[in-house]
Amino acid sequence: MKYIENFGRKPILKWGAFLLGICMVAIYALCHICDSTKTSNIGLSKATGWACVMVMYAFSVIYGWSWSSVVFVWQAEVFPIRMRAKANSIGTFFQYVGALIIGSTTTTLMKYLEFYTFLIFAGFCFISFFFAHVCIRETKGLSLEEMEHLYGSKPSAEDIKVARDIKDKKALNNIES
Repeated sequence: MKYIENFGRKPILKWGAFLLGICMVAIYALCHICDSTKTSNIGLSKATGWACVMVMYAFSVIYGWSWSSVVFVWQAEVFPIRMRAKANSIGTFFQYVGALIIGSTTTTLMKYLEFYTFLIFAGFCFISFFFAHVCIRETKGLSLEEMEHLYGSKPSAEDIKVARDIKDKKALNNIES
């Protein structure tokens, strides 16, 4: 969480997507080299295979550092309080549906497209880079009220009252010990 606050959401998502795309291109290239050299040079093939595994580990670390974690923080911040729980539920649902689709189609894609599958995934990663660059606004350091203005939402009267009470610390007086 601290790195998200230090670097910001948008840069982590943007550059995370870019690095994920680079990893996918690298996996494609390494698998292609490994496949083309498997009969001619066993040593190169084994070393390339290990390099491919290391890039896959790098992909996992980068994904965990960026899109797997920051999305949950970002989506929890951008929605108004009155709809935050439902929006987070829907966002989480679609993230898991996306993971299910990727997980269930990868073997079929690998069967028919072989290593070119990684180029398709790289394409989606680079599209995500541009999506993050164009569509996502930085929310680092913004209050919930500023967040609603950032995305053009108008807070309801209830939201304004709750925010004012919190600011005035009146809401804390209603908490039982």
